[in-house]
Amino acid sequence: MWLPDDCPEKHVILLAAAKANFKIVDINPKVTNIYKVREALLHANPKAIYFFPKVGKIDYMKLLRKCIPEFFYCKYPLLFPLSFLPI
Repeated sequence: MWLPDDCPEKHVILLAAAKANFKIVDINPKVTNIYKVREALLHANPKAIYFFPKVGKIDYMKLLRKCIPEFFYCKYPLLFPLSFLPI
């Protein structure tokens, strides 16, 4: 999960994940370094990523596409299968 702390969706996702017994990894939304994002994704081995495409001046979609080049060419990026992460 890559959302600001004051985001209501974050709390709903946390509650739903707890009820479904899912493991949640919260990535700090201030992390905007490509290498640190790749490291976090590699360490977490996520099955899904929930994030806002853009928050303020930070374009998370563009950053994620730089981290995962295959993500850029995906027709439906929100449905990108994370099992194909090139990291």
